[in-house]
Amino acid sequence: MPSSPTDTLSPHERFCLSPEESFLLAALRIPLAASVPARIAGLASGVGDWEMLASLAHTLGVAPLAHRNLTTAGIAGLLPESVESQWRVAFTATLAKNTVLLSEAERILASFDAADIACICLKGALLAESVYPHAGTRPMSDIDLLVRGGAVEEAMAQMAHCGYALHPAVAATPSAPDRVYVKSPLGADAEWQVVVDLHDDLLTGRFGNRKVARLRLADVWERAAPAQVGQVPRLALAPEHELIFLCAHMSIHHGHLSLLSLCDVAYYAHARRDKLDWDAVAEAAGHWGIRRAVGWPLRAAADLLEAPIPQSTLSGLGADGRPPRVLRHLVHPRAPLGDPVRISQDAQLIVRSMFLDRIDDRLRFFAQLARRAGDGPPGAARGPTSLLALPLRAVRAMLELLARR
Repeated sequence: MPSSPTDTLSPHERFCLSPEESFLLAALRIPLAASVPARIAGLASGVGDWEMLASLAHTLGVAPLAHRNLTTAGIAGLLPESVESQWRVAFTATLAKNTVLLSEAERILASFDAADIACICLKGALLAESVYPHAGTRPMSDIDLLVRGGAVEEAMAQMAHCGYALHPAVAATPSAPDRVYVKSPLGADAEWQVVVDLHDDLLTGRFGNRKVARLRLADVWERAAPAQVGQVPRLALAPEHELIFLCAHMSIHHGHLSLLSLCDVAYYAHARRDKLDWDAVAEAAGHWGIRRAVGWPLRAAADLLEAPIPQSTLSGLGADGRPPRVLRHLVHPRAPLGDPVRISQDAQLIVRSMFLDRIDDRLRFFAQLARRAGDGPPGAARGPTSLLALPLRAVRAMLELLARR
């Protein structure tokens, strides 16, 4: 059985969590650790500010999951009536929105299938139905689909056939790395739109960097496995690749570890515990140059949520000791329980680059600073003054990060 860093001490004991934080984490861990229900009544008795706890769960996007777990375990009565009502409403709203999104995903995939376009579902559309205990427990904001590079034009045509249009901002930027489509599910007066991110690559950088890491798409497609969304057959990433993607998307693409994303990692590791080849996880992450990007999210999921991550895997990924100083404020176990750390755009780019293993990959990130240096549109020629300012900006951003505790 995999061993976890939390074998001897609870997260509350290890990280000096507040009673409210401890209760929330325990509620999220109920399906992951058999001993949690027996301990949670004692944690509830220590909660002093239930409204703060309810607000924290809502802000972090985990209220539906916490409510469902407590209800399934028969202990939702531990919650004050007002909190239980708020979380129940959050679950119902999440289920309603997810039902629309999953139905749309099923319709789009059927269209792709009819056009013989291979497609891999990513993140929420995969996790909500097949990993979490109920489709209403994992909030979805959009639908992420991966197609082969050579099939992008055909996929774009099918999106139009399904009634979707390119987001205006993307339509105005032909070089945008992803194709983001929008459609109102309930007419022009709907409060929200269905958003579909059509990808032909994984880990596309937020600053337009096409090759953030050395992740080989040929490996990804070769090992993709059949699965289903509703009644429609589709493809999913191999378990090892899915786990790597969930971690690296968090660290490299977003540059911070969120509690909901850590739940994705923990619940996926738990649901696929009999299928995951942990040696293959470490090997692929090392081969693709993203050991840090995978190791530290896995460490956080094990620390906070008792995810079944083998200690040997954390050691192999270099996540069994102290993190690099510039990453310490981001990967500290308490970080996912608060708002994302507010840092400058330059500092964020450096943080994301530091999750990469290889120096040349990090330099590729710094090249993004050069493209953004000075005034003018992306891709415009840069004068010597702008290029000479790049090292100064990089040093200033590094000092900003090192000054944090």
